[in-house]
Amino acid sequence: MKNRRLESSLSAIVASGALLVIASVQATAASLTGNVLTAGQPVAGATVTLFAAGPRAPTQLAQGDADDNGAFTLTYGDPPAERVLYIIAKGGAPKAAANKGANDSLVLLALLGAPFPNSVTVNELTTVASAFTAARFIEGEAISGGPLGLRIAAGNTPNLVDLQTGGWGKVIVDPGNSTWTSTLANLDTLGSLISAYATLASDDWRARFLKAATPPSGVTPKNTLQAMAGIARTPWAEPQALYALFDEAYPQPKDGSRRTAPFAPYLAYPPTDFTLALWFGGGGSYSNGNMVFDAEGNMWCGVNWLPGSQSGVRKSIGGGLIKFSPNGTALSPPITGFTGMGVDGIGWGTAVALDKVWVASFNGNEPPRRKPRASIFGGEPWGSIHPCRTSVRRRTKVKPRPLPSRKSPRRPTTLRRSRRRSTTRLRSAAAFGSPICSCSSISQLPRAR
Repeated sequence: MKNRRLESSLSAIVASGALLVIASVQATAASLTGNVLTAGQPVAGATVTLFAAGPRAPTQLAQGDADDNGAFTLTYGDPPAERVLYIIAKGGAPKAAANKGANDSLVLLALLGAPFPNSVTVNELTTVASAFTAARFIEGEAISGGPLGLRIAAGNTPNLVDLQTGGWGKVIVDPGNSTWTSTLANLDTLGSLISAYATLASDDWRARFLKAATPPSGVTPKNTLQAMAGIARTPWAEPQALYALFDEAYPQPKDGSRRTAPFAPYLAYPPTDFTLALWFGGGGSYSNGNMVFDAEGNMWCGVNWLPGSQSGVRKSIGGGLIKFSPNGTALSPPITGFTGMGVDGIGWGTAVALDKVWVASFNGNEPPRRKPRASIFGGEPWGSIHPCRTSVRRRTKVKPRPLPSRKSPRRPTTLRRSRRRSTTRLRSAAAFGSPICSCSSISQLPRAR
């Protein structure tokens, strides 16, 4: 009797333990829903795969098929640490295609940033944006690379496209990009080329498109993802041929009305290249000098003049130190940037160390003027370098050489040689990170703490 009770107790414990394991697995599982579209219509039956990209070959996390409406649901566990996720949608039958048949060379991509929405649209624009931001990491249909580079690529994809809707991103539609550059029209034209490949084009048109998308030293792509990655790597290679294909697929009506391209605004004439350049502002950015990048990919730059000031070469209101994240977000205060310690106009004197940024100041009001200043990565002032009084050679004082005598014909030659040695010493010190100040002597930077 006791043995039966013991067996039943053990069975209950084992059963409850199994339930706990199942509940734990279900709690860690996540789901991602979305749609696969071309020309604004579903792609039925496309194979949708979720990958985690890292230094080695990507890891497949989940796979499923899009239904007749192009919808899919992917369930996956916790992805490996320091990985960037992306979706590949391959094949399927585009509803917008005339023949309604499957097209295995139609491969669409969506590179997901962190955090990413629970619902994702995979279409032509997400493919163009993701291929351009991750071009250097794409090999065939796989994406791999260093963690920092992949995070930067994924972080810039939402600047070009909205991953949830498949429409334009938040940065590309701002006035600095939508009206001052052709980036928006370039994006739409490239997206329309993928639409034509999937829905309108003949086999001959597709073959000419893949040829035009081939990098000068590369292999002819086999699908739309490889083609877009090739264009992203060399956007200047065949812009005339690519635009001719666009014009053939979506001819301009004789009455001058809009083309039937699915995305507008599109290019009205052939471009010099298909570069997708973005403009970023704010954070005190204005008349920037030397740009440097820290180990996390943040951009630091000294500003010559204060934004909004009527500054010139002779009279100026100097700017401060600005900082932008790898995805172009301004991290420094507006208008002034980071200031302190008399920083007022930095010019070209900006350098980055392990944990500090060193800047100069040509309008500084803290005496003595024009001495180097330092700011830690958070933007707060850290300290300034004492006026230069030492040499890099064992910190011995630099003794000025006497001026040459007019009676000695050989002294000018000696002086020229000494100047060469002095110039070499100065350049060597600058190459090893020591600042060269206006007092013509050299001071060594303290080591980063």
